[in-house]
Amino acid sequence: MDARTIEELKAGYARQQQGDLRGARVLYGRVLARDPCNEFALNLMGVIALREGDAAAAVRHLEAALAVNATDPETHNNLGLAREALKDLAGAGRAFEASLRLKPAQPVVLMNLGNAHAAQNDQRAAIRCYEASLRLKPDSVECLGNLALALLSDDQLEPAQAAVRAALHRAPSEPGLLTTQGRIRMAMGRYEEALASLETALRADPELVDARIQLSTVCKQLRRECEARAHLDAVLLKEPDNTEAHKCLGVLLEQTGDFEGAAVAFREAIRAAPNHASAYYQLAKLSSVRLTEAELAAVAALLDDPATSRAQRGPLAFAMACELEKARRYPESLAYFTEGNRARSGATYDPAADDAYFHAVKNESPAAAADTRPESLGFTPVFVLGMPRSGTTLTEQILASHSRIRGAGECGALSEMALEATRLTGQPVPGCLSRLSSAQVRTLRSRYGQALRALAGDAEFIVDKTPANFQLIGLIRTLLPESRILYCRRNALDNCLSIFRLPFDESQTYSHDLASLGAYYRNHERLMSLWLTRFEGAILTVEYEQTVEDLAAQAQRMLGFVGVPFEEGVLAFHESERMILTPSAQQVRRPIYASSVGVWKRYGDAIRPLAVALGVAEPGAGAATV
Repeated sequence: MDARTIEELKAGYARQQQGDLRGARVLYGRVLARDPCNEFALNLMGVIALREGDAAAAVRHLEAALAVNATDPETHNNLGLAREALKDLAGAGRAFEASLRLKPAQPVVLMNLGNAHAAQNDQRAAIRCYEASLRLKPDSVECLGNLALALLSDDQLEPAQAAVRAALHRAPSEPGLLTTQGRIRMAMGRYEEALASLETALRADPELVDARIQLSTVCKQLRRECEARAHLDAVLLKEPDNTEAHKCLGVLLEQTGDFEGAAVAFREAIRAAPNHASAYYQLAKLSSVRLTEAELAAVAALLDDPATSRAQRGPLAFAMACELEKARRYPESLAYFTEGNRARSGATYDPAADDAYFHAVKNESPAAAADTRPESLGFTPVFVLGMPRSGTTLTEQILASHSRIRGAGECGALSEMALEATRLTGQPVPGCLSRLSSAQVRTLRSRYGQALRALAGDAEFIVDKTPANFQLIGLIRTLLPESRILYCRRNALDNCLSIFRLPFDESQTYSHDLASLGAYYRNHERLMSLWLTRFEGAILTVEYEQTVEDLAAQAQRMLGFVGVPFEEGVLAFHESERMILTPSAQQVRRPIYASSVGVWKRYGDAIRPLAVALGVAEPGAGAATV
């Protein structure tokens, strides 16, 4: 390059560094007028375009620079950032990878590649990139925060907590990190601690919208629905087109029984973001709502669009399936439920861990309670557990309609106690149970009691309705021998299909495939058979079909087991105004109904993989028009 070109590039770069982008662009333009293939000017023009928000122009300049010299890692990285701004995440990833092939030890580029993977919901790949970046630059607060979010999305809660703690150690008052900490604590069921994190974040930055939306969700979990609504209203007052706030408001209204209001909120989310996949699903699953022709066409178009991400395809396929169910086109709907579940996760269910756990429980000597007459918690815990969608919400709603019983919902407190017991003894459940000292049992009991009180307040009996607690009955009997345990059971085919027709968490891989569901159900049955034998008389089995057939008789039976007299009010459980935070929010606001019994008959041969896995020799073809 001649001296004039070098001087103009230096002068342009100096102006760029000072924030004078217009002046820098003029100088780079002079260089390109004389030398259209000057790679340095093209690269810097691309950077300016990106900073000015013109990602398309940035891509043109950067690709032109790479056409001249494809060996510059910085230009590939800049191209990745430009493609990311255009939502071309796959193209961004390829550009970052090209940069790293040329120069592997780039912590910022490794983080950028991790961000591209995370945006495509490939959290495992994102985690690998963030960890590689941190090996090169361990003190990167931004990368630690991104790692924490990816670990949270991958349901690795303890490592996520460690990552955000390390980031906060370096930047203790950073609002974004405090928001991430709040999200992680919320996922762990530690709602009071999550509340503290998010409130601290908002004190540091009152304009932080994400923190306020997350705070709304925490308030909802703490049964403070008025505060939850107020936080969402505050967001929407400031940002009327905030799609996430509209969607969260819709979910809140659905859970409090305002289904018409929920539909309005979901449609507002779609108006503001016509490709909002989750809002389409939330709207379609409202039993009283049908998608309009325009909404159906939008869902179909998004499903046909190759640019639609896997993360979007899942909710969109579920939305279409819900609409087909309402039209009684059941085999077609099951095909869309299958498509939605395939989009949920690349992981498949591996029964090896469940097998190992079962044999560990079977071979472990049952731990006697460390104190046969423990100090009272001030209430009696009541556990309602079993497979998801087995009638646990219905059972809790019936019980919580009694004047002396209050529901805490799915709180996750027992899982926290299991993790703490593991930490105290160095052994996971069930091996830790016989190793807990009396003092440790008392501590864990007290912590559990405090967690339930925070959710349910003062009551003689508090219901912990966390279905997966069926795996921890040994822990329940060790820590809380006075508790009542109700095991909900439902026809296996109906139960598994009900799970399959909901977008369960990515980590619940058993729910994404019919054959896996059948295998998981059988493993659950095997474990419950062991518990029922070991703790004979301490567990009441509640059959969903019997509750539907004779509510009064089954309600009397349940209440008698809990230890309270029958009250007529429990038969009107559907009139309760308490918030329902599970997918059954609509169903339990209706009087008892039998239409969910024998649902499997609608789907014909399409459910054969499930039937085979369950050991049902010939489920019958069923009638597609039931």
